[in-house]
Amino acid sequence: MRTLSLGWAVLGKWPGTSDEQSVLAGSAHPFTESQLSRITGHSSPGNPPSAAEGGAAALPWAWLFAVSLHGTRYLGVAVRDWSDASDAFHRRIAHTRYFFLPLTEFVRSGLSLADLYATVADVQPPWEDRTAPFGNDELSVEARRAPAGQPLPLRVAATLAAHVVENPVVLLDGEKLSLSARLSALDAIRELLPSGALAWLSSAGWAAGDHSQQLCFAGHARKADTPARIGDAASVPLSDQAARYRDALMQLVATRGRDRVVAHLRAQSAAVNQDIAEVHQALTDLAFSDQVVQAAATGSMVPDHFLRLVETGELDQLSSAQRARVIKEFVRIAPADLLRTAAPVVAEHWDRSFANTLTDAVSSALRDRRWPVHDFTALAELAERADVLPAFVKGLQPPRHRSTGADEVRMVAEITAHLAHQSVWQQPLAEAFARHRKIALRLAHRRWRLNPPPEEFYQRLDAAGPGTEWDKVSRLYRDRDAAAGVTAQDVDYVLQTDANAIPDLLDLARPPEHAIEVLIDYVWQRPSLLLNAQWESGFRRMNDLDTAWSARADLCLLAAGLRPNRPFPATAEHAAAMAAFLSRARESTRAAIVDAIASTLDRHWSADPANAARVLSGLSDLCRMRDGRMFHTDKVLDLVNSAVAEQPGLERNAGMRDWLPHITVARPSPAPRQDSRPPASPSPRMYQSENLVRLTADMAPARVAEIVSGLAVAASPSPVTVVAESLCGSGWKPVDDAWPEFLLHLQLCLIRRGYPEPAAYLASLVPELAQRVGPRHLGPLVRWLADTAAMSGAALVVAGARDSNLTHAHKTAIEAAQKSLGKVNTKERKEKGPGLIGKLKIGKKPDDLEVEGGDTSSAGTRHSPAQGSLHDQ
Repeated sequence: MRTLSLGWAVLGKWPGTSDEQSVLAGSAHPFTESQLSRITGHSSPGNPPSAAEGGAAALPWAWLFAVSLHGTRYLGVAVRDWSDASDAFHRRIAHTRYFFLPLTEFVRSGLSLADLYATVADVQPPWEDRTAPFGNDELSVEARRAPAGQPLPLRVAATLAAHVVENPVVLLDGEKLSLSARLSALDAIRELLPSGALAWLSSAGWAAGDHSQQLCFAGHARKADTPARIGDAASVPLSDQAARYRDALMQLVATRGRDRVVAHLRAQSAAVNQDIAEVHQALTDLAFSDQVVQAAATGSMVPDHFLRLVETGELDQLSSAQRARVIKEFVRIAPADLLRTAAPVVAEHWDRSFANTLTDAVSSALRDRRWPVHDFTALAELAERADVLPAFVKGLQPPRHRSTGADEVRMVAEITAHLAHQSVWQQPLAEAFARHRKIALRLAHRRWRLNPPPEEFYQRLDAAGPGTEWDKVSRLYRDRDAAAGVTAQDVDYVLQTDANAIPDLLDLARPPEHAIEVLIDYVWQRPSLLLNAQWESGFRRMNDLDTAWSARADLCLLAAGLRPNRPFPATAEHAAAMAAFLSRARESTRAAIVDAIASTLDRHWSADPANAARVLSGLSDLCRMRDGRMFHTDKVLDLVNSAVAEQPGLERNAGMRDWLPHITVARPSPAPRQDSRPPASPSPRMYQSENLVRLTADMAPARVAEIVSGLAVAASPSPVTVVAESLCGSGWKPVDDAWPEFLLHLQLCLIRRGYPEPAAYLASLVPELAQRVGPRHLGPLVRWLADTAAMSGAALVVAGARDSNLTHAHKTAIEAAQKSLGKVNTKERKEKGPGLIGKLKIGKKPDDLEVEGGDTSSAGTRHSPAQGSLHDQ
């Protein structure tokens, strides 16, 4: 039997005094003197009888009651009996001994009311010491069992249990029963109610007069009591709810057995309200356990089901197979906070068969990404309690049949790093992940970066032996000098494993130039790698290297379409280093790099002559092939020509030496000196308009038309020959079908500006344009003019075809255009006469007009932006 720790108090009189009954002494805990006075006054089953009283009403009396203090419920048992002393009036003194223990402890003890009485019946507290009557210690008492009483018929006990929830019950046939037998009868009724009912179910082996007992034996009933006799209690009328409770009790006892039902009700300590619906619910929770077992089997169980089984004690009542099924399902579905709460219970019932369940729970949480790193410690704590660490580690290891994503690798590495701070986890984790490439690399990365696991953990990884994945990756991290041996194969290995670890190599390799060269050459072949932010950040940190390496890093960034670390040209040495490295690249690659550099130049790069000289000289070096031949791209030539147009005297800059043969835009000549000589005929160059100089390659045809129309209506209009030459020599680069759109908008702009003869102006401008554009652009001009034959000067195109200034290619293009325009309307041909072009139909395939060949007089090689690729080296 177990030992009970009991608080106590004694109610009575001091011998020979005329005092009223009072608390004479007590233990220091759990109640104070004043609290004991209130408790003893409220719990009494009535005044004691005379000393001469016999039968059931005679002392000793015993009763039980509950009292709460600061949220804790205590069960009190009181024994009243005669003492050997008398008061001042020679009346025999009755003393009442009170004993208290927490209600939960009584429930766990498995004792009955009769057992509790048997335990304390002969216990005499040390109450006669008056020096400190309320500073006494609690009593340690060995629990005892009462003799077995006569069991009540089930229907009688069930009926009285159902009725006492709604009304006080007084049993009137206890005169011939001993106190122990009466208490056993009360036990038979009480055990068919939830143990929480002890909070309100005060019980007495005998009561007299005005008392507050809910269930007792007595000689007569009070007005509020329901009188009953054990012999015919089954006939006591019940309310509908109480009758349903009684019937449910009897049915469950019949199907589960009385011991199973009683054990279930004893576990229902939460049902503390005197409410028949709540009591009934506590009873039907016995069926709830079956429902939970079924739900666990079908996958419909929720975590709260398990916690409720624990709270009600039903988990312990399940069979081992049922309990295993429920626990496995709980581990599988429970969130981290509930796992922590229930970990002691789960570990207490742990079975070896649960190991796979824990492994699957860890793996599932990783795969579904439903938990942060810290929450995995809930499963780890459970593994520690149950001593199944390998099962947890196995769940962290990705299966061989599927690849491991970057997020999962990062998560596993973080969980490992977190747990490795505990020595108990270091060995199993090291054994598992020394052979996993991605996780080993991630752990090596953490060793180099911030917040690594303890060094003892890495020593265990090192002890895994040579040839492991950890051994391969860790050598790159062991110390900074080790990176001097980095090879392209190492970079491949790291890149295939986790590209995010590449910046580690960049950082580790900064002192040894060999590793820098390996990495730069590797990226130069694969510039798209720098689109990864971590790669880019690594190359950004190369800005403080010496000139040769920083120049190469800048070229890699430019090849990826990114801004270089240093603006071009940072220094003459930097530009020379870039040119030296580019000298081994293909021309197309160099062209793409030069265009990229041109895109990064400041808008006002040519404003400062010294800076302009550095830029122009640097570009010359980049565009000079090994054989001394220069190549040029459209973008760079446009850049230089625009700068010449915008900056007076730039053509005399020292850096322009290599660019002068390619200047196609001239500035107005200085004003003529004032003398008596007549002015010379104006050169077309002198009429060059600043507006046309500022035309850009992709300017809209409508905007170009507006600028040209301004030249026609100016106070001193420009001749069409000058306009045509300036327009064709400007920075505007129209596509084939932009010419008709330009001419249409020009005609509209002239009409809007009030030009007297727009058609005549266009008829004179188009032949001039036709002589200056390449043959591939001539077709659209001819088609447009033929389609607008109502213009008075349309026939000039035909005459232009006979002009000796046109090349054979131009004439061929005109003839091809005329043939593609379709048949001439016969009626219009007759009306207008031969030699004139009437309204003509537009050809269906204008693209057929493209003619091979063109102007090849430009020195060097010229690349369009579409030429070249960064990946064709």
